Amino acid sequence: RPLEYPSVGLAARTYASVEWTIYPGSAAGAGALYEDDGETYDYLKGNYSWTGLSFEYRSSTSLRVTVGAANGSFATLPSSRAHSIHLPGVAPPVAVQLSKGLALPWSRRGGR
Repeated sequence: RPLEYPSVGLAARTYASVEWTIYPGSAAGAGALYEDDGETYDYLKGNYSWTGLSFEYRSSTSLRVTVGAANGSFATLPSSRAHSIHLPGVAPPVAVQLSKGLALPWSRRGGR
């Protein structure tokens, strides 16, 4: 979602949620979110964080998405945050499950 906000001060902003977008066309892929405080050189001292995402289409009707825990830390890193997955051009799911088989609520917002 950062593209929706003015770019001035964007690096220092703390995000309570992250939206990942997975575009159709690839059977599998991965990405990462890098964060630091956006204001200091503390990243040179190891004060930063990476959060990874990977995905794999297991069939034409099954997609596995894994969002890893934040790896690393810095002073303003939120202790928890919401993650959402945007799948443009993909039909809404019948169900969404966590790795333990628990059902996860989902929504179709904004025509997405």
